[in-house]
Amino acid sequence: MKKIIKIALFTILIVFILSSLPAFYFNQLETKEKPIYTAIETAKQAAFDNIEQRSGREGGVKSADEYDHYSKLINDNLEKMGSLIGEHESLVNRQGQFIFLLPSKYKNYYIQKKVAFDKYHLALRNFKLLKDSETTIMDSWLKSSKFSSIMSDLAKRKDIGIDLLKNTGSEFSASKLKLELAYKNGFLTADLYNKLSKDLQYFIESFALVTDWKEKKISDDEFGNRFKELSSNTVEADAITLISESRIKITNVKAQEWKDLYDVSIEFITKAQDLYDKANLSEDNLNRALALFKASDSESLPIRNNDRKEEKNIDLNGDGQQETVRLTVKYIDENNSEVSLTAYDQDGNEVGRLPDDLPINEPMSGTARVFTPVKNDKKQFISYEYVVGPHSSETMFFGLFDLKDGKQGILPVCLTKDVKGASDCLFWSGEVETLEADDFDKDGVLEVVEMVDEYPKDGALNKEINDAVDKSFKEHGKEASDGALRVLKREQGGRGNRVIWGIYKYNDSFFEKQIGKDYDKYYVLVKDYLKNLYPKYPTIMKKSEMSKSSLEYNEFMRSYWTGGI
Repeated sequence: MKKIIKIALFTILIVFILSSLPAFYFNQLETKEKPIYTAIETAKQAAFDNIEQRSGREGGVKSADEYDHYSKLINDNLEKMGSLIGEHESLVNRQGQFIFLLPSKYKNYYIQKKVAFDKYHLALRNFKLLKDSETTIMDSWLKSSKFSSIMSDLAKRKDIGIDLLKNTGSEFSASKLKLELAYKNGFLTADLYNKLSKDLQYFIESFALVTDWKEKKISDDEFGNRFKELSSNTVEADAITLISESRIKITNVKAQEWKDLYDVSIEFITKAQDLYDKANLSEDNLNRALALFKASDSESLPIRNNDRKEEKNIDLNGDGQQETVRLTVKYIDENNSEVSLTAYDQDGNEVGRLPDDLPINEPMSGTARVFTPVKNDKKQFISYEYVVGPHSSETMFFGLFDLKDGKQGILPVCLTKDVKGASDCLFWSGEVETLEADDFDKDGVLEVVEMVDEYPKDGALNKEINDAVDKSFKEHGKEASDGALRVLKREQGGRGNRVIWGIYKYNDSFFEKQIGKDYDKYYVLVKDYLKNLYPKYPTIMKKSEMSKSSLEYNEFMRSYWTGGI
């Protein structure tokens, strides 16, 4: 009986898909952007806290080393905030791509939301520019102390290495370029820029002069004469006074401007969210149908009002002792949840956790797997799998790493050194549990293989399905109708061979993509591995052997399920 009910519900679901997919798509993006918005606010507040600590208003006056430490924390948090703003802005813009397919209540909400978040993103980008410029100004000013210290050591005949002089000169040159950019962007007065810029140029040329002297390219007399000449080019003005004047004329004004814009944006965001809630926009037909379908399979899916916990034993730090990684999912409401990962040693002491400002989605139940990335190191990784759409899944690996605060934390192991967002840390495969990971070449290092289906051709759709699609998209034109039919036709044509989509190898930092001859080498090894492990495994092919049509369809499907929703 239960099977019959599921079949009936699934039939209803297909009908709802044809008419309700745009609203469902819109709401999935709505859900996805909320934790990113929270992470932006967290990074902004962390930067504020670091600024207070650096200023001395919290914890007293800071030493030069402490000042540099907090400056780095401020920069890190501002960079994180900037990256998250770009990711959030992309999601909001993607919502607008399908707004013409939606009822007017969605359009009204999106217009208000877009205006609100345009102001929000601009305000925080202005905040970042302002704080970057403040750091640049103070950094430029403090260079005088570093210069004086080095020159004092030289006067005392201490041994100052040529490499130190050259590296410091390069560091000062980079500061001068940043100062020039801040001035061009209007973040300091001409008097202050003239003072700091000429001082930096004096420091840079002095280091170059000392280097020439130590390398015996110039005589002692020539050194003395040129040093006097350089000293005569400095600006006789009090930097602290000029900084104070610049802060009154420019910094304080720009600070008030971004704060006013930010306050207005928060007011607009609140009003837009109220409209979304009052109009019940989250209650689209497809979400209702999915809720019914999930409810019919209560044996395999968690009850949303109960928190979920899973544990997995793993040697995260490679000490030969098993730690326990606990996955906890706290359900806030039917659309939102908080996911945490925490590791404990055998005495129950916390070893590390996923940072609070690094939100992840809820993985599938029972998909945790343990791997040893480098055989000789003994440290292990844990992976979790996520369903993102029909015939589409993602996998993320996690390990225990040192954090900037000196502690250890559980962090994603990504697919690139230059991580800009969660997508850079997610493997993609066409089906759940088809991602392969092993030491295929037996060199003691883990490789990961993404597997997808070929989808070689379109299939035929009967008149009933075509009529249903035409009816649902009649008002939106042929292009919209063709797009809705694309997935249905390709599925009807069969899934075809299995394709080794991507191959990655761990390089002690991230999973590096294998291309060219390296891909070909692992393709043979993986193919033999799969055939030996699964004698009835489907025919395997290279990504380069796919037809243009199949390749484009898989890229479309991946973008749709992992990039678009």
